[in-house]
Amino acid sequence: MNGPQMLSFDIYGNMFVTEWVNNRVKKFPIVTNSCDTFTTQQTTVAITTVSHPKIILPSSIVVLPLCSNPNQIGLTCNISSAPCDILQPCQNNGSCINSNSTSYGYSCVCLSDFNGIQCQFDNQLCKTDTCQNNGNCTEISNRTFECTCQSGWTNVHCETKVNYCKNVTCLNNGICRPLLLDFMCECLGTSYSGRFCEISEQAIVIRQKISKSFAYVAISCLASVITFIIIMDVLKYFFGVDLTDNDRRELERRRKRRRRWQQRVKNFKLPKRLSYIEYSLPLPPRAINNTTISIIEETIF
Repeated sequence: MNGPQMLSFDIYGNMFVTEWVNNRVKKFPIVTNSCDTFTTQQTTVAITTVSHPKIILPSSIVVLPLCSNPNQIGLTCNISSAPCDILQPCQNNGSCINSNSTSYGYSCVCLSDFNGIQCQFDNQLCKTDTCQNNGNCTEISNRTFECTCQSGWTNVHCETKVNYCKNVTCLNNGICRPLLLDFMCECLGTSYSGRFCEISEQAIVIRQKISKSFAYVAISCLASVITFIIIMDVLKYFFGVDLTDNDRRELERRRKRRRRWQQRVKNFKLPKRLSYIEYSLPLPPRAINNTTISIIEETIF
């Protein structure tokens, strides 16, 4: 047998054994003696299967008395022989009806959302595991349901933890950490504090003010330069006033003089050798030196 479950007898002394795997009842006939008393005898029964050799097993043959009520069995005829009473096969609060029209002797009337021979299949939308994390399931219609989640959980089956950092911004580069029913901002270093890292130390505040001041000065200078350029262009192109005309002309004159000077130096040729002239005049030493130097200078230049 494959998975024996229960043992019972009918009014004729036949033995019935139920198999829960195959959903069937096997009948074993029982031998009675000539007296109206029951006895137990030891005998051997030969069982032959497809995949095993013949095995000889000991078995007990029980002789039971005949009950006046054909639907009762047992030593005192107080046990119902109906399959519904013996097997109690219907699950999920299904109702069992004894019926000879089925091979197993009964039929189950299932509640709504359950089906199967023994009402073993649950078709309910709201099962014990439909809503997770202690959520409550409510059937809205035959095809839809709704989960009422506990605090801190969300989504269709309450399977997702609520992200409390979704709409939170931690200031000063702080990092938001979601908790079970709250959040926490982790501030960088010890210079910031507060729930959103919005509180800064005094030194940080001073540095920030100085940085802003430099930024304002730079922006003001840049704006002044741009304004000056715009004014100059307006005066030049709309009113014909060029404030830089004199400077530009002076610069051009300097460039021309520089170019003439460079051309003159380029065309100048130095003498190949210098001539030294000495005079033997009866002059004082100082006069001789002065005369000699002047002659040399004239020769070089």
